[in-house]
Amino acid sequence: MADSSQDCDTRRHGGDIVRSAHIFGDCYYLLVAAEMLGVEFGIGAYILEAGSLYDLERLFVGVMIQSLTGVLVCALISMLEKRLLRWRA
Repeated sequence: MADSSQDCDTRRHGGDIVRSAHIFGDCYYLLVAAEMLGVEFGIGAYILEAGSLYDLERLFVGVMIQSLTGVLVCALISMLEKRLLRWRA
């Protein structure tokens, strides 16, 4: 009798895609955090500069841009997951 943990079950591949989406999200936030520390341009540097100047409007805009980017990336991954993993529905 075949061991169920060894056979190529398609449900395992769906978990890999979801895990990859979580890893991509974590990488995005780590990228912004690293950007705050090491570069002069970008959303992280924009937020850090606005915070150091107590410019709350720019700070809020930077956080909103970062949040909207995260939401859009999440929606994109969700759409891809629905399209590529129709068999799970």
